[in-house]
Amino acid sequence: MLNWFTTARVDHPLADAKQSRRVIEDLPKEANKALAEVLFWLDSVHATEGFRVDRRLQLYDELEQAAKPHVRKLGQDYLQLRQQKFQEHRVWSALSEHWRLIATGYVQCIEGFQADAPGAGTIRARLPQVVGRALLALGMQLKWLLLRYGPIDGALWADIGRVYAFAEVKGFADSNVRLYDDAVASSPRKALARILMLAVASAESLLPDQIELAERTVALFGGRYVLDHAASAASTHAFDLAMRKPPARLAGKSIEGGVSVRYLGAGTAYDELNRLLGILLAEGALPSEVNLGAAYEPAAIEAVWRHLLQYWAIQPTERGSARHAANVRLTVVPGFQGLTRALSALPGDSLDFSADTDAALESWVAEDASDAGYGARVPASRSDWVRVGALVGVKVEGEKHWGAGVVRRMLRDGEQNRHVGIRLLGRVVVAVRLAPTGTTSAFNAVRDNDPGILLTPRPDADRGVSLMLAPGCYSRGQAVEMRVHGQAFLLEPVKLLESNDEFDSARFVLVRRIA
Repeated sequence: MLNWFTTARVDHPLADAKQSRRVIEDLPKEANKALAEVLFWLDSVHATEGFRVDRRLQLYDELEQAAKPHVRKLGQDYLQLRQQKFQEHRVWSALSEHWRLIATGYVQCIEGFQADAPGAGTIRARLPQVVGRALLALGMQLKWLLLRYGPIDGALWADIGRVYAFAEVKGFADSNVRLYDDAVASSPRKALARILMLAVASAESLLPDQIELAERTVALFGGRYVLDHAASAASTHAFDLAMRKPPARLAGKSIEGGVSVRYLGAGTAYDELNRLLGILLAEGALPSEVNLGAAYEPAAIEAVWRHLLQYWAIQPTERGSARHAANVRLTVVPGFQGLTRALSALPGDSLDFSADTDAALESWVAEDASDAGYGARVPASRSDWVRVGALVGVKVEGEKHWGAGVVRRMLRDGEQNRHVGIRLLGRVVVAVRLAPTGTTSAFNAVRDNDPGILLTPRPDADRGVSLMLAPGCYSRGQAVEMRVHGQAFLLEPVKLLESNDEFDSARFVLVRRIA
């Protein structure tokens, strides 16, 4: 008779604890299918009203734990799927959605506590853990967006700021708690610092596997970062908890925002990273107690750590040449093979396309330019091949010469257009043919009549030239014969400048003309 004022039963299959346990026990064994079901239940719990806050928290906890082995497996698989676009996108979509829903769930519980919703009092003691999990999930959401080069919505920065601000207001921003049974203790302040240190690492200039290594490196130095209310000599960036914006470089700029601004820096992590890099270079390996969570080649660690040291430095690296606004069209051809097929040497070192070339030409718009290269917009509807490190042949509208450049940074906007930075390796490049000289054998890296690209129009004062070869073709001990415009030159190798799966770029010295 008096049940009209009692709490209404929640109309959801997981409202009953026995049923929710049964659902979790019956999850598929296969990772993609299991995670898809977990995502369905996470989304449905979030969208359903009437759950007590403590029950909602329990469900998010149970579903996250059930998904953990599948999330771990798919995360390990992801970087091996880069050449399988459909599978890569499928895994990325599932994992990024997982972390979005996990973050949304824990934020919803915090909001329920703030609103004093039914069951709020029961989770009071767990608030430091809930906030820590929310920040961890928001940080993982950021990482997965960085792996696809954005875009990063302002709502993510807003959630990060207000969740951390809640921890400060409640007085536990520096409280170390164990977020999960298998995790080390951390605090909301450390969690926020980790998020922000990855955010300021210029991930747009890294390959996906390098972003993964950068994220693991950030975690390695957890408690060494500086995050304070006031700026200090160690501060390099500022983050406004009340704004919907990423952290910004200080670099002498004044930051407005008052009490909601927090000042960030690498702190003692910078010197420790430098020290460990020195050990890596001297000994070829890191100390056994340094655990990055996976095995990495020393060269891979070196490249990422040098990058982090550059962008975490107190004084930012100055731009080599001034950038100015531009609005010019670029014709672009992708890759080493595409560029060598497209180029044909003509008298006077002028270059043009062969009429029968099968190279795939694209049209991009340069939005800014400098002596070092271009910032360009790439339409969303094309250029699936574009990535950081990609080689591009570039010709500016109205000019007759072709240059060669490398994509050094990439970001996506809200319409999925990509904005890339191209560093020019040569403004005027010439297609050449190469052959090994001296003793030839099956071990010669360069074969007779191999293609090459001359990056310098003439030798420098030391008779040095820069030459691009097919990937894996540079050999420190192998001299080459370079044939161009009916002439042949003997080149001795000096130094490998860059090597990746697209090309080898090296410096040679011109010894003499052969014919």
